[in-house]
Amino acid sequence: MTKQNAAEGRAWPQDSEEEISNQSFDVLPGQGLVGYVMQTKEAVVVADTTKDKRYRADDLVRSSEITVPIIYNDELLGVLDSEHPEKNFYTPQHLQMLTTIATLVANK
Repeated sequence: MTKQNAAEGRAWPQDSEEEISNQSFDVLPGQGLVGYVMQTKEAVVVADTTKDKRYRADDLVRSSEITVPIIYNDELLGVLDSEHPEKNFYTPQHLQMLTTIATLVANK
């Protein structure tokens, strides 16, 4: 199990630790797209969340999602996840950028 800390771009860093903590919820392997990535350790890009049974809405329903594992020595450290209200929003460049960020974070 992992804890998902979610916030819109405007929420951090203005929110207090308590407010951020209240936005958290547990995600089990296999639960939603984040849980799927936890299980498979493979990135996922969903162009239209209404067509993907794995999608799990959190505070709002959004139309596209990208989810990238953070892995070090084959151990899952966490998952980067981003959602957007527009369908087909995420591009291969977004995936490349988040994969690079995940690699940098894992190696720190």
